[in-house]
Amino acid sequence: MMKFCLYVSVLLGSLAAMSNAATYNGYEQANYSVIQKTDVYEHRRYPASIWVATPQDGAVFDDIGSTAFKRLEDYIEGENSEGSEIEMTVPVITAMSVRTCAFCNATYTMHFYIPRSIAESEVPTPTNSLVDVDSMPAMEVYVRKFSGRADGNDWYREASKLHDDLNAYGINDDQLKMDAFFSVTYDGPWKIMFRRNEVWIMKAASVASE
Repeated sequence: MMKFCLYVSVLLGSLAAMSNAATYNGYEQANYSVIQKTDVYEHRRYPASIWVATPQDGAVFDDIGSTAFKRLEDYIEGENSEGSEIEMTVPVITAMSVRTCAFCNATYTMHFYIPRSIAESEVPTPTNSLVDVDSMPAMEVYVRKFSGRADGNDWYREASKLHDDLNAYGINDDQLKMDAFFSVTYDGPWKIMFRRNEVWIMKAASVASE
C-alpha cells in the first residue's frame, strides 16, 4: 500500500510539473521541447504556432520605445474583428533584422503569442493595418539566457556571445539563419530582480528539417 501511495505521489508530481511547464508566472507560455542543453546554450524546438506581430523602424532598438508593444496590447484588449479580449501570454519576442545599409533604420518586429485555445479555433483579425496575424512554422532555435534589465546594446551583445559559443561548439554559420535574431522577454517592466531574458538564433530551415 505504501508503495502504491508513493507511486501516486510521484505521478501527481510529474503531472503537475508537466502542467506548470506550459506557464510562466501565471501566463500561458509558447510550448517547446529541449533538444540539447549545454553550459552556455539551449537548443529548442517550437511547434508551428500563431502570433500577432507589428513592425517598427528605428535607428536603434531603444528608439522604438513602447510603440510596437502598445499596438499589440490594443489588439489583445479588443482592437480586433471580434472586439474580444485575449489573455496576455509569454514570451514577447522581437525579430532584430539586419539593416539594408550602414546608416538605414532597422526594422524591429514585435510578436505576442496567441493562446492555443484561440489558435485552434479562429484568430480575430486586427483592425490596425500595422498589426498582422503571423503563422510561424515549426522552428529550432539556439537560446542564451540572461537576467537584468536589458537595453538595445545588451541584446546585441548577448546575441554575439551566443553566436561565438555556437561556433565554438562546431555549429557553423551555414547552419544558422543569419539575417535576424530574436530578443525575448518574459517579465513586465515592474519586475526588477531575477528577470528572464533570452536571445534566440534560429537554425537554418534546411538544416532544421533534416
